[in-house]
Amino acid sequence: MCSVKSKELISKGIGFLPGTSKSYLLKCHKIETEPKICDKLMAHIHRKDGGSIRGIGRTLNRPYTTIHDWLLRAVQLGTLGRYEMMQEGRPCWLNSKQLA
Repeated sequence: MCSVKSKELISKGIGFLPGTSKSYLLKCHKIETEPKICDKLMAHIHRKDGGSIRGIGRTLNRPYTTIHDWLLRAVQLGTLGRYEMMQEGRPCWLNSKQLA
């Protein structure tokens, strides 16, 4: 996970993801089916609109550290960075017999 203490600034407005338009982000958001990735895209859209990290966090009901990590990853990896760090969750403690 990216550190909140990062010295790298995350631009707002047209400076955020300069090669990506807001209309492209909206189009991606509209066709995306994964809820977490929809939230990441919405964070990107809000940042394109000039939103603050804390404000985006309040809007999406997410910690500002999470929003910062998402936006920093987008700056570092581009819009495809939204697919990075997909986590499966904790493995099941029950074996198949116990589940049945």
